[in-house]
Amino acid sequence: MQLAVDNCPYDFPVAVVEISDNEFLLAFHNFGLFVNSKGKRTRSRNIEWEKVPLEFVYTAPHLYIVYCEFLEVVRVAPHTGMESSLLTDDRNIFKCRSAHHTGFGPRPYDVLFAVSSVDIVELHSFSRTDEESQPSVKSILKRKLNEPTASNEKRKY
Repeated sequence: MQLAVDNCPYDFPVAVVEISDNEFLLAFHNFGLFVNSKGKRTRSRNIEWEKVPLEFVYTAPHLYIVYCEFLEVVRVAPHTGMESSLLTDDRNIFKCRSAHHTGFGPRPYDVLFAVSSVDIVELHSFSRTDEESQPSVKSILKRKLNEPTASNEKRKY
C-alpha cells in the first residue's frame, strides 16, 4: 500500500506509530506528522525533533522517542480537529546512551528499555498510574560478566 501525503517534505522515514484507531504518526528523521488511515493529515502542523530519532513507542498518551544520547517522553495532545495541538507541555528527558525498546511489561502501558554500556546493562520500566500523572521509572541493573581470558579459568561470582 502506498500513501501520498499532501504538503509532506521529502525525508527519510523512521516509523509509523498508531495513535488511535484512525490517527497515525508518520515519523521521519527531521519531523513527524499526523495522518489518518488514508494518508490525509489530521493536524495541520509538523512536530520537529530535537535530534535524529532512532525509535518510537506509544502508549496513550505518552510518546517515547529514543535518540542516540537520550530518551524523551512527551504527551501527545488529544485530537480535536485539524488545528489540534501536537504535544502538551509535559516533557521528560532521560540522559542515556544506546537505549533500545525491548518490549512491554505486565500492564499494556509499561514500556521497557534496555540501556547498555561496557560493563552494565540497565532495564528501565516506564509506566503511568493514571492519565494525569507523569511516567514513573523503575530500573533493574545487571552487571555484565567478564569473559575468562583462558579456557581453564573459572568465573568468579
